[in-house]
Amino acid sequence: MKRYLIFLLAICINSNSYCQKITIDGKEGNRLLQWDDFKGTPNEASGAFAHTQWRITSNFNTMSYKSDTAVLKGFEINLEFNAALSWVIKDKSNGALLKHEQAHFDIAIIWQREMIHAFNTIVFMKADAHAKISALFISMLDKCKAMQKQYDRETEYSDNKEQQEKWNQFIKDELARTAAL
Repeated sequence: MKRYLIFLLAICINSNSYCQKITIDGKEGNRLLQWDDFKGTPNEASGAFAHTQWRITSNFNTMSYKSDTAVLKGFEINLEFNAALSWVIKDKSNGALLKHEQAHFDIAIIWQREMIHAFNTIVFMKADAHAKISALFISMLDKCKAMQKQYDRETEYSDNKEQQEKWNQFIKDELARTAAL
């Protein structure tokens, strides 16, 4: 058993698996959002009662080459909840709205995991590695943003309870699926 664990550890150390970091309010780690996390100034002209601002970034320390392929070292895809740009109209805050805003952040987590999976499975060629890495990241970020818009459109910003429940289940299922990637 001990040899088996050492073997698994050696595989993990030598693999090209990439790192995921989630930061909420300046602290690394994932947790459910709270209304206290929303510290930005409300944009009452937007027509929304709350807004969740996040960003996904990527970076890597170095790129080395094995034959014609590129190997990224120290690659990370980070998701950050931006408290300063996330806001809520205080007299409109309630549990259902917070759950809706949590789902926006959860969608970003799903796409962060999809990105990590993609970077773990795609072989980048030496000749065009930088361009393909950038194109893949931008493409997946665009898909995440499109899903965010679709979510708001279909749930009518949480007002359509039936659609909100369908999305809640979809997001729960996707979080479970992507956790296993």
